[in-house]
Amino acid sequence: MVVNTVSAGRFELDGPLCFPNPFVNVITLNQACSGATMVQVLDLAGRVVLERKNPGLNIDASALRNGSYLINITLKNGAALNQLIIKK
Repeated sequence: MVVNTVSAGRFELDGPLCFPNPFVNVITLNQACSGATMVQVLDLAGRVVLERKNPGLNIDASALRNGSYLINITLKNGAALNQLIIKK
């Protein structure tokens, strides 16, 4: 279990933020992130390479090149979560 404490309060997440990791074309968010208002995928230089508003649980990331990325997920309550992800 990952516990993330943010200014919006305490947020408990059972399992990984997103999976599979590494992923091939689709990133699936943890059910606890079903209320996400924004998802951004950044390359390691900090550039936003993918952005989705109100994304649902499955994100098509097939346009990304193989490599490492940081996924930032913003929830309705203002909590901001992030995780390192790898595309194969």
